Amino acid sequence: MDHAEMVEMAREITRQKPFLRLASLFSPRKVTGLQKIRVGTTYDGGYIMLDDFTEIELALSFGVETNADWDAEIARRRINVQQYDHSVDKSPIENEWVKFFKTKIVARSDGTDGTSIGAILDEANIQRDATVILKIDVEGDEWTIFEACSEGELARFSQVLVEFHGFSCGRDPAWLERATRVMEKLTSLFGVFHVHANNWAPMAAVGNVYFPEILEVSFASRKRYDFVENDELFPTRIDRPNNPLRPDLYLGAFKYSGID
Repeated sequence: MDHAEMVEMAREITRQKPFLRLASLFSPRKVTGLQKIRVGTTYDGGYIMLDDFTEIELALSFGVETNADWDAEIARRRINVQQYDHSVDKSPIENEWVKFFKTKIVARSDGTDGTSIGAILDEANIQRDATVILKIDVEGDEWTIFEACSEGELARFSQVLVEFHGFSCGRDPAWLERATRVMEKLTSLFGVFHVHANNWAPMAAVGNVYFPEILEVSFASRKRYDFVENDELFPTRIDRPNNPLRPDLYLGAFKYSGID
């Protein structure tokens, strides 16, 4: 073993403990009294949600591209859906309950380069907590967007469906510190109730800890729901592989614990 290999091995040892801390924040729990359902496309574009849409004022869909099946299903429940995607010119669907904005979601809105979550909520005049649903797939920008959100803004959401990207970047201490801060903030307000690995990407390995490179996570508001321990194994019977030509990635109980 040469010097460079020894240095990298030492780095892997030091990466394991902080990465396990981040991984442990994704441990799923069960929401009492409610069932989970799949909403949207059979494969890529479908999301696992709680079957609870009472008193929901608005649904936000960040990242649409050519698939709006989730949006259409939410609209069928007579919930207004606002879509945001700067990469396409219009929504894939026409629906009176759906409004499309060719706008980028940014961490902080300055009026010239996109709009922020806070600006959207203020414009919609959302005052009550846990009355908005958020679905966000913005190809890695989710970390900076959530980092900039205040707890008051995040508290307006009842369910948050996120596709998190880039976990192999956990080898970078700055990325890992930010990701941990974001998850600590999210889990102070929400409980994770479902996880699913996007099989278009492989498993990442950081500090000899294996974790999906892309992870779909379903959160539920702690103000609105109660949680208990979960004995599910993931993927579940209502999950489907994002890429139907490959088997789903097996996650088991998806419970990580830190080490001293």
